[in-house]
Amino acid sequence: MKHQDLTQSILSGIFIMISANAIAAERNTDDQAFSSSVLILNSYDNNILSDQNEIIEANILLVAPEFVFSAESGTSSYEFIINGEIAKYDGRSEDNYEDASLSAAADYEFTSRHRISLLASYADRHDDRGNEFSQGLGEFLQEVDTFNQTDFSASYSFGRTATVGQIDFSIDSSDIDYDSRFFGGEDYTLGRDRSQITSSVQFLYTMTAKMALQANASHRATSYDLQTGLDSSENSLHLGLTWQGTSTISGSALVGYTDRTSDSGLSDLNTSTWQVDLTWMPLTYSSLNFTTSKNNEETIGLGNFRIVTQTGLSWNHQWKSRLSSSLSVQFEDTDFDGTDVNQDTTSFQASLDYQLSTWMNIQLSYTNTSRDTNSDLQLYNFDREIISISFVFVI
Repeated sequence: MKHQDLTQSILSGIFIMISANAIAAERNTDDQAFSSSVLILNSYDNNILSDQNEIIEANILLVAPEFVFSAESGTSSYEFIINGEIAKYDGRSEDNYEDASLSAAADYEFTSRHRISLLASYADRHDDRGNEFSQGLGEFLQEVDTFNQTDFSASYSFGRTATVGQIDFSIDSSDIDYDSRFFGGEDYTLGRDRSQITSSVQFLYTMTAKMALQANASHRATSYDLQTGLDSSENSLHLGLTWQGTSTISGSALVGYTDRTSDSGLSDLNTSTWQVDLTWMPLTYSSLNFTTSKNNEETIGLGNFRIVTQTGLSWNHQWKSRLSSSLSVQFEDTDFDGTDVNQDTTSFQASLDYQLSTWMNIQLSYTNTSRDTNSDLQLYNFDREIISISFVFVI
């Protein structure tokens, strides 16, 4: 109820501000800007529970308003964003949800060598039935799982952006708190609440006008409110290159290792990790993007934690000034530490965008997702297709 009341208050505020903004018309000055938009999406989902046996299809109507305020003062900038998302499932009220989020960011440049960035956000979110902790079990839930997430981050940068060297120090915190849900008299969300604190340092060394050497080091501590046996700390070190503004290639490639230590001593891991994001633009109106990563992620109820390897490829093409398309495929391999379970997930997406005017965009999209598990736990397997049409109105 706490989640629902706060979400409804935020959503009501969004609609009031968007309506006022529309009546007053968009106002921009050299120092301030107000804008708002609304996404309206209608989709058909042939397997809303991501289930192999209990296959339920539904038509879904989603409305997502956004309000943005930004301002600049000298070399400093500020931004405040409110988002809302309301989804209604035709004939499946147990899958309806209302999400909302607030975020505020500020960038201060004291001198050309000293800068700080601050970010704070609060969000009411949800896990769809059959996803995350309820994989293969969505049919047994009476409603979606809801939670709130609070994030803070602060970073300090030393060095001129155009000089040879630059160093960034940052600290981030995240707290996730699930609303109580009961099954058989037990609160099955009780052990999910957790908090994380991450501290990191990044060093950039400019090698050429368009290439830089990058080194990252970070420490992350994770604490669970009740399942203290899952508490852990991670130390990571990565080294790589970044490309900026080259004629055809941009992006970054970082490779290193992560050492994860469980506070209980039951599950430790030292493994290679990486993050690669490269964009190749052979033509000014066409680009290919390649991504691959390997990271450790928190458990979703199976095993102590997850080792997730992702590889993706996408093609974006601008056919006309107002018409563009996108094709993408992604492969995900997940190992659950402490078990023999391995999941392979493949996702394909195609979309077509048409900019009808400066204030309206239309998109048609198709998504196909399938997952296979190597164990006897076939309840995790599924095939799913989603077809949607969306309209974005800029007010």
